[in-house]
Amino acid sequence: AILLDAWVAERRHDGDAAMDAYGRTLDLAGRAGFADHTAFALSGLASRTLARGDLGRAEQLERRALATAEAAGSAWAAAHARVGLGRILAAAGDSETAATLYRNVLAWSQLPRPHGPRESLFVALVEDPAAAAAAGLAGLGDGRAATAAADAPA
Repeated sequence: AILLDAWVAERRHDGDAAMDAYGRTLDLAGRAGFADHTAFALSGLASRTLARGDLGRAEQLERRALATAEAAGSAWAAAHARVGLGRILAAAGDSETAATLYRNVLAWSQLPRPHGPRESLFVALVEDPAAAAAAGLAGLGDGRAATAAADAPA
């Protein structure tokens, strides 16, 4: 329910309320032992922190989300965190690592895998990681093309 509060706050462009809801989710999920929810909340906090322009803190949160998801064996949450980390690294100018993260998510999406029961909640709240990775990779391509065009001799 708290994740839905965060989703509503995001749609209303209320960053403070979203941060609060993700923080409450982080606390409750940690106490309940729901590592996938913990990773999802950390990714939400990272996204909001990125929106506020704090790239360093956003990267720390997203790396923590990825480590939490991987330790829990939550492949979907890990893919979601990789996309988030890719966005942060792209914003910081590390497009090569961002592209690698996006490609890893696209490769993961092609593998047969079980779909956990909580995954349906996450899918309802955010974009599918494979679609987000494809968009991120395309965005990097667009950025590279614009940079190449700007650097080309006139």
